[in-house]
Amino acid sequence: MCARGQFPACPNTAVCSCSDHIIECHERGLTSVPFFQPVNHVYTKLNLENNFIKTIPADAFKNIPNQSTVFLNNNSIRFIDEHALGGVDGKITRVNLAFNNFTRFPSSLGVLSTILNIDVSNNPIDEDGFDEHTVYEIGDTTRYTLVRMFFGNDS
Repeated sequence: MCARGQFPACPNTAVCSCSDHIIECHERGLTSVPFFQPVNHVYTKLNLENNFIKTIPADAFKNIPNQSTVFLNNNSIRFIDEHALGGVDGKITRVNLAFNNFTRFPSSLGVLSTILNIDVSNNPIDEDGFDEHTVYEIGDTTRYTLVRMFFGNDS
């Protein structure tokens, strides 16, 4: 775990901790995505699960561009800005959005050219909540194939 003044630098020491290649901001009572300072260390996983985040704003992850896995499950997210994934859209292979409040499949996920796994299970999305164009746009089919997309409810 990195603390203030220790290497590797953590992009947000106020509410997150870091170890090796992981930024841990889970179970911190966050109501919004924290601001991440640019650092000279490669972090590939971001854990923001089990908070109270409602929206993902534009450029939320631009200062941490090497994320391949993003955990946003168990929040209260209803909306992801169309530019929220700018800067990380060509790196993300897995995103977990389970147990949030989406009523429509997030159209912003259509920019994820390297995505292999999306989990939107346990969100109140019905069959009309999937935009055919967005789902078709996910992934770069010349290099990557979406392997798994989870949706539906446990109940």
